[in-house]
Parts: sequence; structure tokens; C-alpha cells
Amino acid sequence: MTIPPYLYPLAAPLLIPVARQLGRQLMSVMNGGQRSQSPGANLSSVPDQVKEDPRYVEALVKYSQRKDSRIQEFHSLETIQEERRLQIRQQEITDRREISRLQRELIRELQTNEIQLKLHELDAIWNREKWFSNLSRQETERILLEGQEHHRLLMFIAPPDLSEDCPLAMQRHLKKDIGNGLRRFLNQHYPQTSDRRPVEFYADYFTRPLGDIEVRKLQMVLSPVPTFILYSDINDYEVHFHVGFWGLQNQNVSLIPIQPWNWEKAQQELEAKGVSPDLASRQVRQLIVTIYQILAAFLVDWYYLSIDPNYQPHLFKLTSEFPRIWIKPYVAVLKDLQQQRRQVYRQELEMIINKNNERQQIKTQQNPQNWNSFLTFTAHSDVINVIAVSSDGQLIASGGWDHKIKIWSVQTGQLIRTLKGHSNSITALAMTPDGEFLVSGSVDSKIKIWSLQTGELLQTLEGHSYSVSTVAVSSNSQFIVSGSWDNTIKIWSLETGKLQHTLTGHANSVNAITIHTDAELIYSGSVDNTIKVWSLETGKLQQTFEPFQTYKTVVISSDTQFGVSGSWDNTIEVWSLKNDQLIHTLPGHDQDILDVAVSPNSKLIASSSSDQTIKIWSLETGYLLRTLTGHFNSVSTVNFSPDGLFLVSGSSNGMIMIWRCH
Repeated sequence: MTIPPYLYPLAAPLLIPVARQLGRQLMSVMNGGQRSQSPGANLSSVPDQVKEDPRYVEALVKYSQRKDSRIQEFHSLETIQEERRLQIRQQEITDRREISRLQRELIRELQTNEIQLKLHELDAIWNREKWFSNLSRQETERILLEGQEHHRLLMFIAPPDLSEDCPLAMQRHLKKDIGNGLRRFLNQHYPQTSDRRPVEFYADYFTRPLGDIEVRKLQMVLSPVPTFILYSDINDYEVHFHVGFWGLQNQNVSLIPIQPWNWEKAQQELEAKGVSPDLASRQVRQLIVTIYQILAAFLVDWYYLSIDPNYQPHLFKLTSEFPRIWIKPYVAVLKDLQQQRRQVYRQELEMIINKNNERQQIKTQQNPQNWNSFLTFTAHSDVINVIAVSSDGQLIASGGWDHKIKIWSVQTGQLIRTLKGHSNSITALAMTPDGEFLVSGSVDSKIKIWSLQTGELLQTLEGHSYSVSTVAVSSNSQFIVSGSWDNTIKIWSLETGKLQHTLTGHANSVNAITIHTDAELIYSGSVDNTIKVWSLETGKLQQTFEPFQTYKTVVISSDTQFGVSGSWDNTIEVWSLKNDQLIHTLPGHDQDILDVAVSPNSKLIASSSSDQTIKIWSLETGYLLRTLTGHFNSVSTVNFSPDGLFLVSGSSNGMIMIWRCH
């Protein structure tokens, strides 16, 4: 609907000052509550985990190299070679979009684990707060699950809270006017299918008006997904707009009240100009809807620009949709933010390039005389999650994000066979001591048993409700023990595939299983920071250790005397499971620890990291013995051979390296 020019002055007193107000308050949120003189100052809304991800670093390094080449060529071209100049500009745009795409994909990966944890908590939250009975549990779960597949911004509106003395026409029509008007606008300009500015919009998620308390409650369940909520309350002369927001790195809700707009005065001015009361009422409602649309456009552009300096705000193109006087201040705020974000981005890019160059120089200079890599080959097209070695040391099994399991010869690095059957990433592998079977676990929640000799799929075990994170096989090859993101441990008969016991007691995902051969005990490590000991025969809990601080990966030594954990703070901790005491804290890695392994004789620890190195430590003394270099991406997994003669490592770019242990 075209907006008549005589309406322009009516909304300007609200829209013009609100642009700066919103810009300041949102910037304060992103700066951790610190006031900033200009939008974007000290701002870097990209999570550190993304900036440090090897895939992101590699993409930026390659982009920087291509950009330097383009700049040199561009300046060497004659003016008449305009077509080539245009091609170079387009290549730059394409490269920036690819960086943006990768960045959002890495953000989505970060969100996936948070969403998974939130889904586990949903029952408790829903039952604790009666208010949630007003919402759709099914739709809430769908919103969270969708966040694991696609990074997007959620936009909610709540029905306006209308006082009883509001005009009847406003009480009857305004809710639908706002919902329909905002839905049409967002579907046209910020559709959910957009690859640059996707917005998932809900006009009917709430059945009644919201207040600040309800917004805080909603954040309890939707905190992993960046969200804006627009809500309002209207009395007989004013409308009060409110914005609720939480983003990627904000643990708390930000509630932003907006100065009121005197709709009654606007209607009186219209009627004084000769506009009929009915038309004046409709135009006031139209103005309220338009205010919602402008606020929504600004908030969406602000969010995507805050996480992506290459984002081009769409509001810049909406001068034909809205009066220029209304959107000019919002465009100015976004341009300020864009300038600041690009400045921060250039600084971060320079730091990343310099740090990467330093690492490459160190790798070139290092020449380790021991722990030589005797075999290197590309095994998968994507991240390798897990590696297992056969009991005779002749075969390696690898599994990764590509949903495939591959069997390799240790002697030659030749691919023997590829096993397909899982529908999602492979997260756990174990070979039976007798060398006959391979057991695999996956994000698809299934366990599969394969013949190592033929590659035939023999059985599929179903019972876990979420990803299988670890599997182990008993020394007599009779039992499989699995741990899962569903917080349970399951004991299965390898021969029949029947479930023998389900062990409950961990409060979070189980990510480590070791079977003590002599005592027939299961040792399990969990994200709840405990290690539990269970009877393999009965499934009964025998003991609980609580040795660890927050950690990312944990392993239990084969003699079950030690627990070793790798942490987000780049350190490794070694604990005695005899007396529940911390023995060593091992600093040395530059980035987070992705995997740890203990040698079969419980003498050595191998740790792998996002810093692209493997470190070998003495378990007894805690001394760093070797730093192994050769991978050019994060080293995602390490494992010793059962005889302890070699170590196998896998990386996030699909490469396997095999190292002699000296």
C-alpha cells in the first residue's frame, strides 16, 4: 500500500530518534554492556571458535592471497580493459560471499551442540513453567531442530496488548493488520529461503500478549537460536513498542523499550486535515504496521551485519518502499556499523594471516628425529571423527562426516574397502580382539556390526535416541558397550545383537567407554564431568568419580588407573582413579584439545588439537616428550595401535598420518 505524503510527518517524531536509540542499545549488548561512542567500536560478533577454526583460517588465507593477486592485476590494467576489471570485481564479491557462507556454516555447527543440549533440557523447563502450556511444544522442538540444519534469525511478534478503552476498530483489526503486514513484508524482502538474510517469522506462535517476563521465559528454551521479538501495548492514546533480543554470544535477554508514539494525536491531525474518521483510523493502523516493518528490517540487517562484515543491508534498497525521511536515520546507523565491522574484520584478517605464517615457519624449521611419520594419505573428503586399529596392527578403520567407514592397510595405505550404511556422521569405531568384526556408531543413533573380512553388514542395533558417541568391545568379543548423547550406556550381545542392559546415571552425554578385562568392569566418562564404574555382567553402578572440571574429550587408560581429559582451555589434566586426585595439568597446545589417547602400556599420552599438532607426554611425569607436526588442519582424532608400536592421527581435511612410536 502506497503511503500518502501527508502521513510522513506523523511517524517521523518516533522513527527518527528511535534509530539512534536502538543502535546504541544493541551495540551496548554486543559489547557486553559497555557503552560505545560509535556503533561497531570494539565489536567482533563472530564467535572465537569460528575465527580459530582451521577451515575458516584456511579460507581467509586463500582469500587474502587471491585478493592480493587481483589488486596487482587490477592496477596494471589499462582503462580500456574495463571488461576484465569488472570480472576482477565480481571475483572479489564471489570470494566474500563464500567466506560468509563458510562462516555461517561454522556458526551453525557451534549451535548444533547447544541445541542438542537444550532439547535434553526441554522436558524439565516445560514442566517447571506453567506459562509454556500456552505455546506449541511440537513447534518449539521444530524450531530448535531446524536450527541444527540452517543458521537463521527468528522473528516473533506477539498480539498487541490493547486496553479496553482502545477504539473498537483497533481492537478488531490491529492484530491481523500487524501479522499480515509484517508477514508480507518479510516474505518479500527477508524470506526464510534467502541464503544471505534468512528470517523465520512467526505471527501466531503466541496466543496472547507478552510482557518482559514472558520474553525471558521464552529465552530459556530458544537461547541457542538468535531471536528478535517485537511486542507492544496500546492504550487510548499511545502505543508503546518493545524489542526483546538474544544473539549468538549473549546468555541473557536484552529488553529494549522504545519511546511511545501518540497515535491519538496523529488521528486528530488527520481528521483536522479533512480525512474521515474511518479512513484516519485505518491510516493510523497502517502507520503502526509500517513502524513494525521498519523496525524489523533494521533489526534483521543489524544482526546479519554484526556477524558478517561482508553483508550488504537490504534496507539500503527499500527507499521505494518507505519514505526516505523515515529510513534515512536507520541507513546511517547501519552504514556506521558496516564501516566499523569492516575495520575490525581487516584487523582480524591481518592477525590470522600473520599467525598462520608463523605456524608454517615453525613447521618448516622443525625436524623431529623420532616419531617419524611413515605413511600419509587422504582418507576422506571431510572431517575424520574416529580411527580404530586392528588387534594385529595390520588394518585401520576410519570414519568421518561423509557417513562412510573405510578400511586401510597399515603397510601400504591402500584402501581395502568402503562400508556404507549409516545415514549420518560416523562417531565411534571398535574392532573385536579376535579380528573378525568391526562395530560402528553414528549420529544417526544406530550401531552397526560389520564383517572385517568381507565388509558385509551383519546387524544393526537400535535403541539409543541420540548420537552414539563411543563403543567398546569386551576382551572375549561377546559384548558391545555403547555410550550416547542420550546420557545412557547400553550393553549388547555381539552374537545376537540383543540389548542386555541400559545403564542410566549420567546427567549428560557419555563420550568415553573402557572395559577393564580382568575385573569385568565398565568405566564411562561423561560431559557431566564424572567417571562411573559399572558391572559388565549386571549393569549395576559400582562407583562414581568426580575428578574433572569442564572438558571436551576424555579417555580412561587401559589399566583403568588414570583418567585423561582435554579441555577447552588448551590444557590436559591427568587424574588418579585410585584416589580421585589431580596428578598433572599439561599446558602446551595453542588451541582447544580435540582428542586424547593413552598408550596400551599406560606410559604415554597423545593429544591432538585445533592448533594442527600432536603432542606426546609422559603419563608418569607429565613431561612433554615430542611435538608432531605435518597436519595442515585441525587434528581431530588420535589412536595408538594395540601393540603400541605406532600412532594414527586423522585431521579435519580428511588426512591420515601414521607415526612410529620410539
